[in-house]
Amino acid sequence: MPLEKCKWRLLSSLMCLFLAVSLSSNGSITVALAQPWYPWHYWYWPWWWGIRYYLTVDMNPPGIGDPTGAGWYYAGSSASFNAPLTISSGAGIQYVFTYWSGDYSGTSSSGAITMTGPKTVTANYKIQYYLTLATNPQSIAAITGEGWYDGGATAATAAAPSSIPVGTAKQHVFTGWLLDGSRVTGNPISVVMNTPHTATAEYKTQYYLKVVSRHGDPQGEGWYDSGSTATFSVTSPIQGGMGIQYVFERWEGDSSTTEPTATIVMDSARVVNAVWKVDYTQLYIIIAILVAVAFLMGVAVTLALRKMKKKPEEAEHP
Repeated sequence: MPLEKCKWRLLSSLMCLFLAVSLSSNGSITVALAQPWYPWHYWYWPWWWGIRYYLTVDMNPPGIGDPTGAGWYYAGSSASFNAPLTISSGAGIQYVFTYWSGDYSGTSSSGAITMTGPKTVTANYKIQYYLTLATNPQSIAAITGEGWYDGGATAATAAAPSSIPVGTAKQHVFTGWLLDGSRVTGNPISVVMNTPHTATAEYKTQYYLKVVSRHGDPQGEGWYDSGSTATFSVTSPIQGGMGIQYVFERWEGDSSTTEPTATIVMDSARVVNAVWKVDYTQLYIIIAILVAVAFLMGVAVTLALRKMKKKPEEAEHP
């Protein structure tokens, strides 16, 4: 090969290398060394094979997470990128991926794009807040409605049960809802989800007082709030017929008082049983009266018979 021709081809190759470096200096592309593996082929190597374009991967709102895939890619190559499906942002707050915008559109959290130039893709997110449902006392009922809700959406709880039995002598009675510690009306309730919220169904505990008595119209049996004082009673004495009466003697069970009207603190389920005794005093009085009447009648009859016997004798002896 003539020396002049060789010099020309070498100069052409150096000019291509200089041009590639100049294009990369604008910040959007860079060029790899346009130099063939084999020195004798350098004048056939296209300089544009070394151009690279930058892929920018943004997030909306900005700064909430770290997507992957941003960087330099060779022209014509496929660039893959990915964004998290959900991003936690503190207690009860999360961001949920919705779609891509910019130079790529799609609803999958991952995608790919052909790098025909500098590209920008943006992962768009919506904010969600968590609604926590609880009961007081804890875990006495499962109320539906807890979960994640889009910011600004209205969450609706299920209705809290009006009463929750615990066995046969204890129950929890619904008194109302607290939303973040403040009393709200209604059952169920609706909550605007502009921040994380906690809704608590409040219950009071009640215990059953059972009053057992065979006589005396027992009073006071029923449900009472925990810690309250219950009053119970019977009427005494009670007539039993034929001169017999029943007289209250004492209470047994959860009370041992001897008064027919008594009180008890309802800090648990209670049972009181009235004990009676039979009073025969009236019967004895009746029997005594009958005996006395019979005696007097006997005396009267005897006297009458004697008087009648005496009259004939007087007639015989004038």
